[in-house]
Amino acid sequence: VVHKRLYATLYKSLSECTQISGPFIALDHITQITDRIQNGFSAYSLRKKVRVNEQKEVDPLKQIEEEQLFNEVSNCLVTLIQQYRANIMPNLSHRNLNLLIKNLWDDDCTYKEKKILICIFRNIMQECQEDAHQYYDMYLPPLLVSCLDDNLEVRQDAAIGITACAEFGTSKLKDIAR
Repeated sequence: VVHKRLYATLYKSLSECTQISGPFIALDHITQITDRIQNGFSAYSLRKKVRVNEQKEVDPLKQIEEEQLFNEVSNCLVTLIQQYRANIMPNLSHRNLNLLIKNLWDDDCTYKEKKILICIFRNIMQECQEDAHQYYDMYLPPLLVSCLDDNLEVRQDAAIGITACAEFGTSKLKDIAR
Protein backbone atom coordinates (compact mmCIF):
# COMPACT_ATOMS: atom_id res chain seq x y z
CA VAL A 1 0.00 0.00 0.00
CA VAL A 2 2.82 2.39 0.88
CA HIS A 3 4.51 1.61 -2.40
CA LYS A 4 1.45 2.60 -4.42
CA ARG A 5 1.12 5.91 -2.59
CA LEU A 6 4.83 6.56 -3.04
CA TYR A 7 4.68 5.76 -6.76
CA ALA A 8 1.60 7.93 -7.20
CA THR A 9 3.44 10.81 -5.53
CA LEU A 10 6.51 10.22 -7.68
CA TYR A 11 4.48 10.24 -10.91
CA LYS A 12 2.67 13.38 -9.80
CA SER A 13 5.99 15.10 -9.07
CA LEU A 14 7.43 13.93 -12.36
CA SER A 15 4.45 15.39 -14.19
CA GLU A 16 4.87 18.72 -12.39
CA CYS A 17 8.61 18.80 -13.13
CA THR A 18 7.91 18.11 -16.79
CA GLN A 19 5.45 21.01 -16.92
CA ILE A 20 7.92 23.38 -15.27
CA SER A 21 10.95 22.41 -17.32
CA GLY A 22 9.10 22.72 -20.63
CA PRO A 23 11.27 22.16 -23.68
CA PHE A 24 14.50 21.89 -21.73
CA ILE A 25 14.40 18.15 -21.02
CA ALA A 26 16.84 16.16 -23.13
CA LEU A 27 15.45 13.61 -25.58
CA ASP A 28 17.08 10.70 -23.73
CA HIS A 29 15.32 11.81 -20.54
CA ILE A 30 11.99 11.91 -22.37
CA THR A 31 12.67 8.35 -23.49
CA GLN A 32 13.47 7.27 -19.93
CA ILE A 33 10.35 8.94 -18.54
CA THR A 34 8.22 7.35 -21.26
CA ASP A 35 9.70 3.94 -20.42
CA ARG A 36 8.82 4.41 -16.73
CA ILE A 37 5.29 5.44 -17.62
CA GLN A 38 4.87 2.37 -19.79
CA ASN A 39 6.24 0.25 -16.92
CA GLY A 40 3.63 1.82 -14.65
CA PHE A 41 0.80 0.94 -17.06
CA SER A 42 2.14 -2.60 -17.49
CA ALA A 43 2.40 -3.15 -13.73
CA TYR A 44 -1.10 -1.78 -13.17
CA SER A 45 -2.57 -4.04 -15.86
CA LEU A 46 -0.72 -7.06 -14.51
CA ARG A 47 -1.97 -6.47 -10.94
CA LYS A 48 -5.50 -6.05 -12.24
CA LYS A 49 -5.28 -9.20 -14.34
CA VAL A 50 -4.01 -11.23 -11.37
CA ARG A 51 -6.89 -9.95 -9.20
CA VAL A 52 -9.43 -10.89 -11.86
CA ASN A 53 -7.90 -14.32 -12.51
CA GLU A 54 -7.75 -15.11 -8.79
CA GLN A 55 -11.22 -13.63 -8.32
CA LYS A 56 -10.02 -11.74 -5.28
CA GLU A 57 -12.24 -9.29 -3.47
CA VAL A 58 -10.59 -5.92 -3.61
CA ASP A 59 -10.16 -3.88 -0.46
CA PRO A 60 -11.86 -0.52 -1.19
CA LEU A 61 -8.86 1.41 0.16
CA LYS A 62 -6.48 -0.53 -2.06
CA GLN A 63 -8.77 0.04 -5.04
CA ILE A 64 -8.73 3.79 -4.43
CA GLU A 65 -4.94 3.75 -4.18
CA GLU A 66 -4.67 1.70 -7.39
CA GLU A 67 -6.93 4.14 -9.22
CA GLN A 68 -4.96 7.08 -7.85
CA LEU A 69 -1.73 5.52 -9.09
CA PHE A 70 -3.29 4.82 -12.51
CA ASN A 71 -4.52 8.42 -12.63
CA GLU A 72 -1.08 9.86 -11.81
CA VAL A 73 0.66 7.65 -14.38
CA SER A 74 -1.91 8.79 -16.94
CA ASN A 75 -1.52 12.46 -16.01
CA CYS A 76 2.22 12.14 -16.42
CA LEU A 77 1.77 10.66 -19.90
CA VAL A 78 -0.71 13.37 -20.90
CA THR A 79 1.74 16.06 -19.70
CA LEU A 80 4.51 14.52 -21.79
CA ILE A 81 2.24 14.32 -24.82
CA GLN A 82 1.32 17.98 -24.44
CA GLN A 83 4.90 19.15 -23.89
CA TYR A 84 6.78 16.93 -26.35
CA ARG A 85 4.40 16.08 -29.19
CA ALA A 86 6.96 15.11 -31.80
CA ASN A 87 9.27 13.23 -29.45
CA ILE A 88 6.71 11.21 -27.53
CA MET A 89 5.11 9.07 -30.24
CA PRO A 90 8.28 7.24 -31.30
CA ASN A 91 8.89 6.41 -27.64
CA LEU A 92 5.46 4.94 -26.98
CA SER A 93 5.53 1.25 -27.60
CA HIS A 94 2.82 -0.11 -29.88
CA ARG A 95 2.46 -3.03 -27.45
CA ASN A 96 1.66 -0.79 -24.47
CA LEU A 97 -0.81 1.31 -26.43
CA ASN A 98 -2.50 -1.96 -27.42
CA LEU A 99 -2.60 -2.90 -23.74
CA LEU A 100 -4.29 0.39 -22.87
CA ILE A 101 -6.82 -0.06 -25.65
CA LYS A 102 -7.60 -3.61 -24.51
CA ASN A 103 -8.34 -2.11 -21.10
CA LEU A 104 -11.09 -0.08 -22.76
CA TRP A 105 -12.73 -3.35 -23.80
CA ASP A 106 -12.30 -4.94 -20.37
CA ASP A 107 -15.56 -5.63 -18.57
CA ASP A 108 -13.82 -5.12 -15.23
CA CYS A 109 -12.69 -1.62 -16.17
CA THR A 110 -14.13 0.98 -13.82
CA TYR A 111 -15.74 4.11 -15.20
CA LYS A 112 -12.82 6.15 -13.81
CA GLU A 113 -10.35 3.95 -15.71
CA LYS A 114 -12.38 4.29 -18.90
CA LYS A 115 -12.49 8.08 -18.52
CA ILE A 116 -8.73 8.20 -18.00
CA LEU A 117 -8.01 5.95 -20.98
CA ILE A 118 -10.30 7.99 -23.22
CA CYS A 119 -8.56 11.16 -22.03
CA ILE A 120 -5.13 9.71 -22.87
CA PHE A 121 -6.13 8.79 -26.40
CA ARG A 122 -7.99 12.04 -26.95
CA ASN A 123 -4.76 13.86 -26.06
CA ILE A 124 -2.75 11.61 -28.36
CA MET A 125 -5.16 12.41 -31.20
CA GLN A 126 -5.17 16.15 -30.51
CA GLU A 127 -1.47 16.65 -29.89
CA CYS A 128 0.14 14.11 -32.21
CA GLN A 129 -2.37 14.25 -35.09
CA GLU A 130 -0.60 12.71 -38.12
CA ASP A 131 1.60 10.48 -35.95
CA ALA A 132 -1.50 9.19 -34.19
CA HIS A 133 -3.35 8.06 -37.32
CA GLN A 134 -1.78 4.62 -37.04
CA TYR A 135 -3.82 4.05 -33.86
CA TYR A 136 -7.26 4.96 -35.21
CA ASP A 137 -8.05 1.37 -36.19
CA MET A 138 -7.42 0.27 -32.61
CA TYR A 139 -8.80 3.31 -30.83
CA LEU A 140 -12.05 4.12 -32.59
CA PRO A 141 -13.96 0.82 -32.06
CA PRO A 142 -13.63 0.95 -28.24
CA LEU A 143 -14.70 4.60 -28.35
CA LEU A 144 -17.81 3.70 -30.31
CA VAL A 145 -18.61 0.92 -27.84
CA SER A 146 -17.99 3.35 -24.95
CA CYS A 147 -20.71 5.60 -26.39
CA LEU A 148 -23.16 2.92 -25.21
CA ASP A 149 -21.65 2.61 -21.72
CA ASP A 150 -24.00 2.69 -18.73
CA ASN A 151 -22.12 5.65 -17.25
CA LEU A 152 -23.05 9.06 -18.66
CA GLU A 153 -19.56 10.50 -18.07
CA VAL A 154 -17.92 7.68 -20.03
CA ARG A 155 -20.39 8.23 -22.90
CA GLN A 156 -19.63 11.96 -22.92
CA ASP A 157 -15.86 11.38 -22.90
CA ALA A 158 -16.20 8.83 -25.69
CA ALA A 159 -18.16 11.34 -27.78
CA ILE A 160 -15.43 13.94 -27.16
CA GLY A 161 -12.83 11.37 -28.21
CA ILE A 162 -14.72 10.66 -31.43
CA THR A 163 -14.92 14.41 -32.02
CA ALA A 164 -11.12 14.62 -31.66
CA CYS A 165 -10.75 11.80 -34.19
CA ALA A 166 -13.07 13.61 -36.59
CA GLU A 167 -11.33 16.94 -36.10
CA PHE A 168 -7.76 15.69 -36.46
CA GLY A 169 -8.14 12.69 -38.72
CA THR A 170 -11.14 13.22 -40.94
CA SER A 171 -10.00 11.03 -43.84
CA LYS A 172 -8.95 8.15 -41.60
CA LEU A 173 -12.22 8.38 -39.65
CA LYS A 174 -14.26 8.10 -42.84
CA ASP A 175 -12.33 4.97 -43.87
CA ILE A 176 -12.92 3.29 -40.50
CA ALA A 177 -16.58 4.34 -40.32
CA ARG A 178 -17.26 2.61 -43.63
